[in-house]
This record gives sequence, C-alpha cells and structure tokens, in this order.
Amino acid sequence: MTGPEFCTDNWRKADNSEVKFFVFTNHKSYFEAINPELKIWLAENWEDWTRDKPAWFTQSAIDTIPYAILPDAERRKRTNQDDKVIDDVGVLRESLRVSMRGR
Repeated sequence: MTGPEFCTDNWRKADNSEVKFFVFTNHKSYFEAINPELKIWLAENWEDWTRDKPAWFTQSAIDTIPYAILPDAERRKRTNQDDKVIDDVGVLRESLRVSMRGR
C-alpha cells in the first residue's frame, strides 16, 4: 500500500470528524484522489464546526485545507478578505505616490 492509499484508507475508515480532519496534516498529493469526497464532507459539516467550535477546528488547522476544496462560503469569505488587502495596498500605494510628488 502506498502512502496516498494509506492516507485515503484511513480517512474513509475514520469514525469521527476529528480523526478525518487529520488527513490535512499530510501533503496534499496524499489526499488528491479523494478531493471530491473531502469537498462534500467539508461542506456538509462546516456550519456545525463553526457553530460548535470543536477544539481541533482551529484556524491553523483550517489553514491546512487546500483552497479548492473549501466550502463555497469560506472561499467567498477568504476572497473578500483578499480583496480588502488588495484595496488597502492600493490606498497605500496612492498615498505614497501623492506624497512623493511633494518631494
């Protein structure tokens, strides 16, 4: 059995979300084959996890999930945060440009 096969097998046999979530501690190539299953599983459970806040569902754990398989609502949230950062950078850039004219 290969590493990816072992990873996939462990995820499929896991009997609770905490153990299943452990899949994301592996390199993404180890769970690529089950990305469609992971995406569904995440979407089905995300709301409960964000509401109930289990101890293992931390921001650092969430950050290990590849963007492509995050639930749509979480992806939109991250996109909006990225847009805000881009907007902030644009404001800063314009401010610097204006201040440099005065020199």
